[in-house]
Amino acid sequence: MVKTDIKAQLRLIETGLSEAKGIMEPLVRESLISTDNLLSRVLLVTLTLGSIKTDKKTISACQSLEILDQALRLGETRPANSDERDKNLLIGDYLFAQAINQVTSINEPVIIDCLAKAISGSAEDRVSGTQRHYRYHLFGAALDIALHLGDFTEKHKTAIRAAKTRSLETFPDAPEEEYLRETINPGAVE
Repeated sequence: MVKTDIKAQLRLIETGLSEAKGIMEPLVRESLISTDNLLSRVLLVTLTLGSIKTDKKTISACQSLEILDQALRLGETRPANSDERDKNLLIGDYLFAQAINQVTSINEPVIIDCLAKAISGSAEDRVSGTQRHYRYHLFGAALDIALHLGDFTEKHKTAIRAAKTRSLETFPDAPEEEYLRETINPGAVE
């Protein structure tokens, strides 16, 4: 097991997100919601079970997850007028593109695929009327990315997959919080 300073890694992620916000149009910046970095914590805490230290790929994947989280949260809002809805739609599309752009720079097709599946799954849920929490698919993507980036024993891989399945089935409204609380690290959700 590798010791990773999760707080230091979260600061790196926050710095990168702040830099990204700095180049966004003011309209986009104003629409962003404060993030809790919960998806990044899921990925980072899971990686501590393996023997890989975090690197640029990990940080980019975390930043992409947080940007997608912003886009999906924006999609959860229901503005009263059509101008606000149109603005939210455009900003959401912009954020989706930013997230994919962020991760393509590290040339990791598996991570791109995980994020694309999360976007697609979220869109399919919205179209079909499935009432899943907006983070449902992003949580799955965070764990799949961790499994791809990490160097885990088969025992750990099996445990992570089982915890993912159990969290998604038992706690569909907040699987990421339950995963951190019960399975990996009781202090990670503080």
